[in-house]
This record gives sequence, structure tokens and C-alpha cells, in this order.
Amino acid sequence: MDEEVCLDSDFIIELVNKKEKLNELFDKYYHLDTHTTTINIFELLQRIENVEIIENFISKIKILDFDEKSARLASKMHKELKSRGQLLDFRDLFIASISISNNCTLATLNKKHFSRIKGLKLLKI
Repeated sequence: MDEEVCLDSDFIIELVNKKEKLNELFDKYYHLDTHTTTINIFELLQRIENVEIIENFISKIKILDFDEKSARLASKMHKELKSRGQLLDFRDLFIASISISNNCTLATLNKKHFSRIKGLKLLKI
């Protein structure tokens, strides 16, 4: 089975903004089972530009929900990060917990923050 990947908002925005790189990235990752999260949809729809392109893009991929399992995991991760003095924005915690709960590798350009989370697989870009 192919690897499942969850696209973070910054990765999707990069695809939308840099159309010349879009084909290159799709060629590299087209074999992956691609998703994003309800949290990413919220972030993406806050944009003023390229909303129609965003809507079209997300209509073609699976959307992963922030459910009870993800909420419990996010709470646990928040407590662990707080104890280490490395708090993250709740949206990032939610995205990470959804990715882990659904056994997805996260495609993000924000590796500095997400690398703090134990058990989260990050896609090598």
C-alpha cells in the first residue's frame, strides 16, 4: 500500500502560489494517498486570494476530521510540550494529532515546529 500523506496548509499554499512547481511536486508525490484536515481547510479558507483554486484543490482530496481520538492525543501532546516549555499553536497540535491518528505522514514546510512532536512522521521534501 502506498504511503498516506496529510498536506499542511503551507504546503497547499505553496502548490497554489508556485504553479510552475506544482507539476514537479505532483510528479514526486502523486503515488501517495493524499489528505488534508478540517483545521487546514479552516486556515486555507481564511485567504483572500486564490480561494477558488483552493476550493477546487481540496475538493479532490480526502478531508480528515478532528475527532475524539485526535482531541485526546492533542491534549496529551499539549501537556508533554508544555512540560518541556515548547508550546505550539493549538491548530498545529490539532493537525499533528489528526495526522498521527490517521497514520499519515505530514507534508509541511514548518518542520521546526512540527519536529517537536513525538510520533509525528514528516515527509522529506
